[in-house]
Amino acid sequence: MKLKELLDLADKAYASEGMLDLASYYDEAGNHANLDKPGDTLAAFVVTELAWTFDPKLDDEGQLQEAMRVIGAAEKDLHRVWMALFERSSYPTLQVIRQRSGFASSRLQGLFRERG
Repeated sequence: MKLKELLDLADKAYASEGMLDLASYYDEAGNHANLDKPGDTLAAFVVTELAWTFDPKLDDEGQLQEAMRVIGAAEKDLHRVWMALFERSSYPTLQVIRQRSGFASSRLQGLFRERG
């Protein structure tokens, strides 16, 4: 798997309402570019993480596993930040939880119920 193929795969899955897509942050060769372009810093981050951890010596499965590892680590970090914000908020609603996070885990629903 080439870096461009991996980035294109991620780009197809990336959905950011009204913002730039991942392809805005890499060129036709798969090199990350335009990282200082204003717009979607999360898209720039995803491209950077995938590009920096790409190892051309790995086979396709190895490449996918590494990409999932680094994006999964970022997801956990972002979730911890989201949880800290949620726990500090004095007026979260279940609708906000579902819209903003894309899920409503049982832990979040429990916190919501506690706040009434």
